[in-house]
Amino acid sequence: QIDNSDDDTILSDYYIASSFNSACIGNQKFDYVSLEMLETVLRSGARYIELQICQEALQSGSKPVIATGDKTGKWINSLNTLNIHEALNVVSRMAFVKEEGSLNYPLFIYLNLNFIWPPIKIGLARRISTT
Repeated sequence: QIDNSDDDTILSDYYIASSFNSACIGNQKFDYVSLEMLETVLRSGARYIELQICQEALQSGSKPVIATGDKTGKWINSLNTLNIHEALNVVSRMAFVKEEGSLNYPLFIYLNLNFIWPPIKIGLARRISTT
């Protein structure tokens, strides 16, 4: 339980470190994404992270995954993909660590949706709500 009753801090009081394509280990295209890199980014103090969400395959009914890709054509151009549930578990575990009596918050997550098919959005919402 977090007790913030005596905290009158506002958002402008924070310095917010950010990370672009937070799961990428190197190049933005044609390289790998990893849970370890996501952990490293959060451990390094990033409080704004970006996760690109793509559909796993081109056919309808495919599930959302974390990768790098292009919305146009629905192409995935990373060399692997990450399970969304596993990545959100990493965020949940690493982002809200109590250090020296206080939490390192707030955390902003930008989900860059590289797909337009509505059922994938519903599946993504379910995965987020169960994490």
